[in-house]
Amino acid sequence: MKKSLTILTLFLLALTCQAQVNPKPGYIITNSGDTIHGTIDYRSDARNARECSFMAEGQTQYTTFTPTDIQGYRFADNGIYYVTRTFPVDGLQKTFFAEYLLQGGVSLFHHKENDTDYYYFIGEDGRVGTVKNDGLLKASPKEADRAKREALREASQIFAKSSKAQSELWRGEITAENLTKVTRDYDMEYCTSAGDCVQFRYDSKKSRSVQVKLRFQAAVGVGINSLEPNSYAYDKENNQRMTAFVPQIGVGADLLFPRSNKHWSLQALALLSYWNMSKEMRGVSIRCRL
Repeated sequence: MKKSLTILTLFLLALTCQAQVNPKPGYIITNSGDTIHGTIDYRSDARNARECSFMAEGQTQYTTFTPTDIQGYRFADNGIYYVTRTFPVDGLQKTFFAEYLLQGGVSLFHHKENDTDYYYFIGEDGRVGTVKNDGLLKASPKEADRAKREALREASQIFAKSSKAQSELWRGEITAENLTKVTRDYDMEYCTSAGDCVQFRYDSKKSRSVQVKLRFQAAVGVGINSLEPNSYAYDKENNQRMTAFVPQIGVGADLLFPRSNKHWSLQALALLSYWNMSKEMRGVSIRCRL
């Protein structure tokens, strides 16, 4: 038992050590406005909001920056963009790295904290409208309607010029994609004097903390099964040895965690097997995968 516990402890320790870094190319923007290129440790949304682990080109160690240390950071190839902002979180003003979703006459930011998504709209007059999605929208229909009206109250005021935008807010789910679309359409119609919209959010599939890949599997097993009589058997010499041919086919999914640890994954697989046995001589058990 002690040996098993030791092996398990070492295995967990190995996973912890491997999970330290998920490097992605990118750059930081210093408080003086300079851009420094290098590598960013791409982790969960909550951690990305608190700190940025960055290693400049030519360096060998990461430096951790807080929102007061730099203006922001961004991943390469027009990737996700974080900027230092101060917004209300449950009545308290907090400074963090906010995900910049859209820049325009009305701008949009996203922040995740304690499994709650916060979206911040900055209107043409500088007023901030907050939308909070804390899971109540999945409650009973009556409770969900009340929660959604409360969640969208400030945002509806930001889009006061457009009944269409207010209607789209109400009909759609509270997600980054939907809110970005509503904001972009509103800016294109009512905020053209502020210039072109700049959408920073990139492919949502690439930014997911968990990625799912479909898996198909086919296998065949060939071996020997030996059935020996116990002490109560009438004929103690009648041993049965049978060959087994076991074709298998399976379907499932691989769960990858690129923003936590790119070295391991979870696998869910449903296998369908067919056993076909016949008497035969003793042999060696063989199993192969196709």
